[in-house]
Amino acid sequence: MAPGLKGNRSPIACPKLDEGKEVYLEKLVALIDKALINTLTVMTMEVPCCAGLLRLAQEAAAQASRKFPLNRLLWELRAIF
Repeated sequence: MAPGLKGNRSPIACPKLDEGKEVYLEKLVALIDKALINTLTVMTMEVPCCAGLLRLAQEAAAQASRKFPLNRLLWELRAIF
């Protein structure tokens, strides 16, 4: 299991491959406002396309009526040759 995930609920999304990003945005705003989450940690890989997920979470946080900590956990990929 990846560090930072143990004991947490972990929705999974890929803004590059998935369609309907507005659905993600609506669901994130609902999680923030209705599920009353205390914090949101966005775990991304270090590849450029994963930055879209962080931007989506930042936009949802801006649209939500509640304010809370938004964190980023970067999963670095290391190749050994």
